[in-house]
Amino acid sequence: MIKCEMHLHTKGGSYCGQSLPQEIAREYFDAGYKAIVVTNHYMKSLFDSYYTQRTEKQKIKYYISLYKEVKKYCGQYGINVFLGLELNPDCMNTPTVSPAAEFLCYGVTEDFLFSNLRLYNLSQQQLYELFEKNNIIMMQSHPFRNYCVLGNPEYMHGVEVYNGHPTQQNNNNKSEQFAEKHRLKGISGSDYHARGGIGGGIYLPQNINMDYELVNYIKSNKLKLIKGNS
Repeated sequence: MIKCEMHLHTKGGSYCGQSLPQEIAREYFDAGYKAIVVTNHYMKSLFDSYYTQRTEKQKIKYYISLYKEVKKYCGQYGINVFLGLELNPDCMNTPTVSPAAEFLCYGVTEDFLFSNLRLYNLSQQQLYELFEKNNIIMMQSHPFRNYCVLGNPEYMHGVEVYNGHPTQQNNNNKSEQFAEKHRLKGISGSDYHARGGIGGGIYLPQNINMDYELVNYIKSNKLKLIKGNS
């Protein structure tokens, strides 16, 4: 089994991402990881104000380029890289909090993103139904941070039961209880933003190389989670 990071942000994808792709590759290699899912923030405010590209498709192209840069540098260390999202449905935000609810999404492809622009304009239910048709899974990130809005368990595949962000109060125990109560899959991720932020993920078989294989494995198996530096 190999270590796989499930929640990672890069410099250039948002205000909060601080590490360059080459720094990420080296740090994860040193930590013994063999796979990473790049889950940069996908939200209305970033696409409207932070990204400077003119058209929506140009913004998607830029979003994907951040993943491709990580993939290029990680390839030099034998680390496999998958494309993901941390998606914020805009309708779930509050007047004072944005993003109030985010979902880690696995199994997305470049073609899917180009064919389905502005995913953040959809409701949680609409996203779930769209993802079901396209073999994509959505799992709410850190649902029990104090400022977060809890999603409807009927319209998600799982929950991030362990979030390793070192400066956030994630209340991971509540996330675990929520997942158990609603029989949802539990995932773990570092919520990596900067050097020194590795502390989560899952263990995968070595033969998981494609995004759909990652999705199928998560759906069909009891996951062994990485919590902290375990």
